[in-house]
This record gives sequence, structure tokens and C-alpha cells, in this order.
Amino acid sequence: MAISELQRRREVSGLKICVIGGGSTYTPELIEGLIERRDELPVATMTLMDIDENRLRVVGGLAGRMLQAAEANIELSLTTQRKEALEGADYVITQIRVGGLACRIQDEKIPLQFGVVGQETTGPGGFAKAVRTIPVLLDIAHDMAEVAPGAHLINFTNPSGIITEALLKYTTTPTVGLCNSPVGFQRGIAQQLGVAPERIQLNYVGLNHLSWIRGVRLDGEDVFDQVLEGAMALARAGESPFSPECSDPLELGNYDSSSRISPRKGKHYVRASNVHTRVQGPGSTRRVDRHQGQGRDLSGVPAEATGFLPLARGIPGTGTRDLCHKTQQRR
Repeated sequence: MAISELQRRREVSGLKICVIGGGSTYTPELIEGLIERRDELPVATMTLMDIDENRLRVVGGLAGRMLQAAEANIELSLTTQRKEALEGADYVITQIRVGGLACRIQDEKIPLQFGVVGQETTGPGGFAKAVRTIPVLLDIAHDMAEVAPGAHLINFTNPSGIITEALLKYTTTPTVGLCNSPVGFQRGIAQQLGVAPERIQLNYVGLNHLSWIRGVRLDGEDVFDQVLEGAMALARAGESPFSPECSDPLELGNYDSSSRISPRKGKHYVRASNVHTRVQGPGSTRRVDRHQGQGRDLSGVPAEATGFLPLARGIPGTGTRDLCHKTQQRR
């Protein structure tokens, strides 16, 4: 179908959205969003595709009941055939896990045997998942070019950053990589402060899931210290996704709001490999090798000469949490 014909069909009959990995537990949340925004987003057809027939039947059945209960005029179809699902789509959402949970377990456990954090988006586990997943996503993009020319691909498959980069480099398919971590942090902080999420602005850096929040503003006013203190209080109460022990190695419990530097040990550095930490204090600098639990003096040596990067000021998000987790493993 030519792109001009596709555009005319959109105007007449509404959008078709195809979800590859439709048996995912994320699908009901997607359906809920489409129901809530049906007046803004004219979706006529939703196709869920999955290679797991049982998951597709269960999740697809729930999606159908949700649409029916909301009296949403969206036609739902289920299939295990990828090209059939993609044909004529305007938008394709990918949310797949190549190798299933069995491979995820290996991605997370094997690195731990070598003292490295096991995680599905960063480190050895994330790279292994990328190696399995990128060829499949490239095949999906190839099929889209054949049966759904002009369609946009929205990738929600991890590791989102490297997969999206591969799609942008090696296909002509219009692609957007999606991660809900930033908006999740924004909503969590808003809940902590008892305000609407749109009043919160984050200075957010990094890729999923190696990211930091370097600043928080409420209606333009800096509230980072308040948020950080509240986050640590929640962590100590067991209500936060990171460990309260992070306040020890990263000195978050001794945070000096006037200087933005911990008064006891000064500025922290993390090596790009996430293996070493350099701690700089008054008159001394120490490089700590987590594998040996020992350090050597680096007094007067600039960070750029040692291969260390400044550790961004931030709440322990996913990246900082990995560093803390590793520190705790070696303590």
C-alpha cells in the first residue's frame, strides 16, 4: 500500500495499532490508556500478536472485556502470525522478551558469579539480551516495510536504548524508543510531595536503566533536598525501591545542601565500567577496587587522568542503585 493511500485510509477509517508481544502484562495498561483517550486518538483496530497462545488468550480476553465494558468502538483481533498482525498498521508497538523468563534468569544470575550486577538493560545481562533481541526487531522492521509501509515503530522492548539505536542505524523504519522510568519517578515524587505530577520538573540524565535525577523543582522552586530526605526516609521504612544502605557508601545521609557535596568525604566518582569508585576528601583521594576491597592513594591526580567520571548528583535511581547494590555485595 502506498503511503498516500495509507494516509487516506487513516482519515476515513481510523488508526490501526499492532502490538507485537500482545500477551505481555503491559497490554491491559495500554488498553486502558486508549480507552481514556479515545476522543483524542481515533483508533479503529487493535491487533495483539504473540507467539505464546496461552498468554495471548488470557491477556487478549481481558483486553476484549475492558473494551466491551467501556463501550469503546475499537475492533480487537488476536493472532500468532506476525505479518498478518502488521499488515496495514499505522503504529506498531514492540514489547517482547526473546528467550522468555528463562533467559532473563540467566541474564541476571550469570554476572553475579563474577561480581557484576545482573540486570536486563545494563552490563553483561543487558548486552546478552540485546544480542538476542536486535535481530528479531530488525526482522519486524523488515516486515513492516513490506506490509505496513509508512508505519511508525514504538519500541518498549529492553534494552530500549541499544535496540532503538540499532533500528535507527540499520533500518529506514520511523522509530521511537520508549521508557516509562522518567514519568514514573515524576509521579512518585509528586505523590511524595502531595502535588499534581505536572507541577514537578526533573533534571533527568542517562538511558534506561542507567539514569540519575540531578535536580527536582516544584513550580520552578528547587526541592531536591526535601525530596532526597523523603526518599531516604521511605527507604529506611522499606517502602522505596532502593536500599537504605546506599546512604553509607554514597554519603546521602550526610548531604550538604549548601555545597551540594557530602561534608565528610567530598565528591564521588564512578568509573564508566561501574567497577571502581574514587572518593575524594580533604587532602586525599582514594581509588577503591571492589573486587579486592582495597584502595590506593591518588592524591592530586585529576579525575580525567584516571579514567573516572563524576558521579552525578542524584537520587539513587536505577544506575545509582546498581552501584550501591554492588557495594553492598562486596562489603
